Amino acid sequence: MRRAILALSLLLGFTATPAQAATTRYEAENAAISQGVVESNHTGYSGTGFVNYDNVTGSSITFTVSAPQAGQATIALRYANGTTANRPMTIAVNGGTPTAKDFNGTGNWDTWATATLTATLNAGSNTITATATTANGGPNLDYLEADVQQPTNDYQAEDATLSQAMVATNHTGFTGTGFVDYVNTTGGYVEWTVTPQQAGAAVLAFRYANGTTVNRPLAITVNGGAPVAQDFTGTANWDTWATIQVPATLNAGANTIRATATTANGGPNLDKLSIGGGDGQPPTAPGNPRVTGTTSSSISLAWDASTDDVGVTGYRVLEGSTVQASPAGTSATIGGLAASSTHTYTIVAVDVAGNVSPPSAPVTGTTQPGSTGPGMAVAPYKYAGWGSSSTPAAVMSATGVKWFTLAFILSDGTCNPKWDGTRALTGGTDQAAINAIRSAGGDVVISVGGWSGTKLGEKCTSASALAGAYQKVISAFNLKVLDIDIENTEWASATVRQRVIDALKTVKANNPGLKTVITFGTTPSGPDSTGVDMITRGANSGLANDVWTVMPFDFGGHTGTMGAATVSAVEGLKARVKAAYGYSDAVTYAHIGLSSMNGKTDDADEVVSLTDFRTMLAYAQEHHIARLTFWELNRDRACGSGGDLNACSGVSQQPYDFTKIFAQYTG
Repeated sequence: MRRAILALSLLLGFTATPAQAATTRYEAENAAISQGVVESNHTGYSGTGFVNYDNVTGSSITFTVSAPQAGQATIALRYANGTTANRPMTIAVNGGTPTAKDFNGTGNWDTWATATLTATLNAGSNTITATATTANGGPNLDYLEADVQQPTNDYQAEDATLSQAMVATNHTGFTGTGFVDYVNTTGGYVEWTVTPQQAGAAVLAFRYANGTTVNRPLAITVNGGAPVAQDFTGTANWDTWATIQVPATLNAGANTIRATATTANGGPNLDKLSIGGGDGQPPTAPGNPRVTGTTSSSISLAWDASTDDVGVTGYRVLEGSTVQASPAGTSATIGGLAASSTHTYTIVAVDVAGNVSPPSAPVTGTTQPGSTGPGMAVAPYKYAGWGSSSTPAAVMSATGVKWFTLAFILSDGTCNPKWDGTRALTGGTDQAAINAIRSAGGDVVISVGGWSGTKLGEKCTSASALAGAYQKVISAFNLKVLDIDIENTEWASATVRQRVIDALKTVKANNPGLKTVITFGTTPSGPDSTGVDMITRGANSGLANDVWTVMPFDFGGHTGTMGAATVSAVEGLKARVKAAYGYSDAVTYAHIGLSSMNGKTDDADEVVSLTDFRTMLAYAQEHHIARLTFWELNRDRACGSGGDLNACSGVSQQPYDFTKIFAQYTG
């Protein structure tokens, strides 16, 4: 089963307009799970996976959802049940009396259905718990959605602050106790103080009458901002009322909305202001839907924007009747798909009032075939400075890996790159190793930096000079991928970090198709303040870095297994990259990676076991991260008597056991 999604959104409307509802989704994989696991081994789910209940009574998923105010909600649980037996559950809101709900078979585990019920939510935070009531456990849960009915919100004109205007009752059809009649002069106004139930986009709906044939325009201002000119044309007579809608953005708390007459005729008669509702016209259908890219597990779409009389607030991408994405803009990537699978989507637009457009024309895409072996994501580090490593061809034959990360390029004391700072860039044993790897059908990532030695980022005193040094390496070996392993003194300098980012922007611009990797240390919970700064600098500078990679070891203290600590660190990295770049979850995972260390690390309390590597592999397979590698290939063997940990792992293993685990990753 997957994370449940609860959709809660706010719409405020006219007193005479029925309450409306909007939807927000909460994925099951993000909920609190008791006796269940997140999986992705079936197709058709949304988000990054689904939740599979353990086959036991009492297994449960608890969603925490926030309602803007108390009220009735329709709760929908999307599920799959590939058996013929009902898998009933109870649904409890805020620990109250549980409601029994059937979850009957859906034909197979790739076919999803929706079970709905009605519940009362409190204002603020609520918990919704779905608990299995039989030994079969619950169904697979994809997400939870809830539609919350919201009340209307009207502000009578006669209760507002008036200038050169007066309250009158000499015409019929008004609401409340009267209406406001502007004096026939420029500058008269009606000013309301309104408090919406949530901040954000809103519709200002002015109910008015204009018994003349002459337009009586008003300037609408919100919180003293720039005025918006709005026409208030004739309504045939003073007893006939019409509504004008103006889009606006409101703050949390009190807001002032002023309607000022701009001609000597004054304004129209104003009855009331309503916030949020009253818009019954849906947007136009999105145009020209198209596939813009595919991977083995995702399809990227784009479309032309819809138009609306008030304003489009977002879109929904549907596969059949199932919402697969809800972007604010005109593009989306749908992840978690099976390789070589075909999917057909339509797109609808949604406006401020919750009106939904007609669907776009259908658009069909097919994911790419799955990889038959590890690609550049699995490129273990190989260092020529120690250890008696096997030939690359032997490693490739024994493990199936095709890529290696060769370390390290350093400064020769100037802004000039050399292997380890001493060996010539070309013509020596390092180039011979690269030639051998490529002759055997493989390729290399070259890593610049590392912990020790003199760094190019410090010796090259400008971004252009540093880019020139990087370019020498790229050109010498016709590189497809460049890794910047930024550590120690290079990492500690904000000036150098910015220089590295600016230099990478230059080489990416000068080498179309070049992939760049930035690798750095981490805490068990993700990047520290320096790491966050590096990612933020990259985003703010416009660096389209391909992979942000953390080294989840040498923590200086951790709890639990190194596998669990690694997952926690990479999830922390994911959160930081997503926040900085604004990617979706699927796109963020495709821009992050990990570089572990096999066996004993430099910290006495750290041993990265084969089991830990399997944990990392499972995480990578679930989220399709961009890099899954480790330090260091020469260490991927057991130690002999008194073995040097630079040349062995320090744990019991067969040769290349660690490499063989990561070699199972196909992206």
